[in-house]
Amino acid sequence: MAWEWRGARRYYYAARREGRRVVKTCLGSGALGAMAAERDSQARGERERQRKESAGELGRLLEPLDAAHLEAERLDRLLSSKVAVALAARGYHLHRGQWRRRRA
Repeated sequence: MAWEWRGARRYYYAARREGRRVVKTCLGSGALGAMAAERDSQARGERERQRKESAGELGRLLEPLDAAHLEAERLDRLLSSKVAVALAARGYHLHRGQWRRRRA
């Protein structure tokens, strides 16, 4: 939704997509256009409020998963370091990200 100048007057337009084309509809100029713009502004504010509310709910639902993910990452780092120590003790080394046995 946007105000557009046509000659010396401003008009409030709504745009929608029909297939591949964008079709604009004039909602009015002057007081009528201002009322349409105010209605659109209120609707936009309501959608934003609902979006924030949904994001808050999603955050609350994901908190336990985030904690579990952090714990899994911590355990992965611990296991990786133990594996690295074990492989190094058996004569392996890292070569460009791959563990390889040292040549004799």
